[in-house]
Amino acid sequence: MGTFLQIKHSFRKILSTRGQVGRYSHFARVYDRVMNHVDYDQWANFISRIFDLFGNGGRRIVDGGCGTATLMLFLRKKGFSVAGFDLSYDMVREARKKGGVKLWQGDLREISLRGGWDGFICIYDSIQYLNITEIKNLFNEVKKILARGGLFVFDVVTHNHVMKYWFNYSEQTETESGDVFRRSWYEVHKRILHTEVEIYSNEEKKIYCEHHIQYIYPLVTFEEAAEESGMRLVGMFDGISLRSGNENSDRVHFVFCREVE
Repeated sequence: MGTFLQIKHSFRKILSTRGQVGRYSHFARVYDRVMNHVDYDQWANFISRIFDLFGNGGRRIVDGGCGTATLMLFLRKKGFSVAGFDLSYDMVREARKKGGVKLWQGDLREISLRGGWDGFICIYDSIQYLNITEIKNLFNEVKKILARGGLFVFDVVTHNHVMKYWFNYSEQTETESGDVFRRSWYEVHKRILHTEVEIYSNEEKKIYCEHHIQYIYPLVTFEEAAEESGMRLVGMFDGISLRSGNENSDRVHFVFCREVE
């Protein structure tokens, strides 16, 4: 820790003049190591259960904001035919190293796909990188590509969760390629969560900095955003359970359905 901080402070002047690296660029190289605490198998089980209970019987889904495709591979083992995209080319590049699923660089704000999909998922609070206008547009985009009875499944973290865990948080993770220092802070009145990631590269002897911003909307925001699209709310669930989710939950999964027209 001490060595990393000495290097970190020695590069502070350089970081302040270089500005920020694009979202999830250098972080992509160490993302799986930093997030290895996530139980993707359990998450995939939950999504599979949602589609069994509420879906149209099909198993063709798209993962928007798929990251390094770990969840996609677990869903594939559950019998899903999965394709996915991410805005970050570097995340897609890391995902392609794993093989087994169709991947491309794409944008949640403009989904270029033909229709007929049984589901669209956007997992690990990825939707909270979007502003309200973009979220409304996403509902319309997803509706266009879903088959009748298809599901739109996404999750969000709540204000309650952020206040408990991310209000003023920091951690360091050691990886084979270098140390990663991550800190988060929360603008309570604006409901904006900031996460700064600094990655020290052993090979390049450089520090790369990324600054991510997420919007922590009241849960009702997503119901209101869906109204214009005409998609029906199936349920909002507490974590990875079928209990009803609310503002006291840490994480809430929303499930919307494209009605049979």
